[in-house]
Amino acid sequence: MNAGAVRSLSAVVMLAFCAPVLSATRPLELENWIDRDLVPYVADQLSTHPRFRNESLRFVVMKDANPQPVTSALAISLRDRLQDALTDTPGIRIAWRPDQAVPGRISGSGHVDCNADKVHYFIGLELAETRTGEFELVLRALDLDDRSWVAGFGKTWSGALTSTQHRAWREVATDRSFLGERDVPFDESQTDLLAAQLAHKLGCSLLQQVDGEYIAAPNAGDAADAGRMIELVTNNLAAYHALQVTTNSGDANAAIEARAHRVDDELFQYWVTVKPKAPSSDLKTISASAYVHMEEKFNPAEVVAAVPASATARSGAMLSNLRLIELDDWRSCSNRGDCYALQTRSSADAVVFFLNHQRTLGLVRLGGEECDRRASARIIRANESVNFSLLDDDSGGGAWLPGDKWELSPSMDTYYVLAASDNKAARALARHIERLPLRCTASVRQGLQGAELQRWLTELEAIAANWQTRVDWQAIRVRNRY
Repeated sequence: MNAGAVRSLSAVVMLAFCAPVLSATRPLELENWIDRDLVPYVADQLSTHPRFRNESLRFVVMKDANPQPVTSALAISLRDRLQDALTDTPGIRIAWRPDQAVPGRISGSGHVDCNADKVHYFIGLELAETRTGEFELVLRALDLDDRSWVAGFGKTWSGALTSTQHRAWREVATDRSFLGERDVPFDESQTDLLAAQLAHKLGCSLLQQVDGEYIAAPNAGDAADAGRMIELVTNNLAAYHALQVTTNSGDANAAIEARAHRVDDELFQYWVTVKPKAPSSDLKTISASAYVHMEEKFNPAEVVAAVPASATARSGAMLSNLRLIELDDWRSCSNRGDCYALQTRSSADAVVFFLNHQRTLGLVRLGGEECDRRASARIIRANESVNFSLLDDDSGGGAWLPGDKWELSPSMDTYYVLAASDNKAARALARHIERLPLRCTASVRQGLQGAELQRWLTELEAIAANWQTRVDWQAIRVRNRY
């Protein structure tokens, strides 16, 4: 055999020996690594390590030692892959989660486990991109009692993602195991899950108190939707044997009520509260809450004639029935497109002013085509309506909601009408309103904002307090279409 043949044979032999070595050092693809390495490791650690014995665990996606309700779709899918593989492993106790079926907290025999959702350890996966463009997945366990990482417990993978995984990494997703928290609110189709969570929180709080027995009746004045929620909650509470519910308020020593409080735009915090009727009672007020996304139901603008119609006065406040309407006569409009107007009624002769808080641009006063520098006012007769043509031919497509407060930073365009039934009150309002920038064309204009607006609103409140029943206001919010 010549020298060239020997060198060729040597090269083949070296490649044959080197190939398995190179293959062995190449990192496993991420999902294969979870199945082959991570799942067996975690199963062994959690089921045999004395620190985890009889302790409740929860698998979460983490970042900087904090669980993430909103993270990447890839991270959540990897967490689910690990969690699902270990769910039925003997010796591992996984805490109940809000996105699971209710029986996780109530056994088949009807007994309630108030500790089913209590967590001692977070088993956290953290996925991050490295400076080299590769990715690293780190598994650790966080002891929630002292907020420390468990020493000796951990596993790390690093490598490249597939194209499918990379797309999932860029996709933002919510972790449904945080359902009911601010970042992952319930939606309106999940009233059963919402009621179950509220009942669990309320029921366990009632079971922990030792001051006496609650006999609660719903508030007679509650709205229909609040009544339905109370019914759902009390039905779920039956398994807890912690609250007697009666329809006879005379037999009750407490009231149970449900309220949705707006937090931001369409985000609400829903509270169910059991409150003792007697202020001197030894019983304490007990509440439970969860976050809910409630989509606002906009009213359509009704098409009406341009001439204001007479109407019967309503008892109560001076102004009533402020709404957005669509006029059927474009000659009554300030533009030549769709013609929207504000319409309101008054129970007394009054001077009325119209304002617009443009979203992100501040509060302005609205004027007619004449663009009078003085505060533009309209006269409205008792028991009649007045229309005020708007400058936009869009006006949110005619979709609107009633408003109930003055805001520094409203989430949508808001229109206000202010009225005064006394000449002196009208002059005071006019002088105050003239301090606002005037908008009298379809173009938006920078209005009053921030600290200046706060001062203006404070002074408006003082004027209204001084004249009391002779000054009134109403507001509507218009859906923004951009």
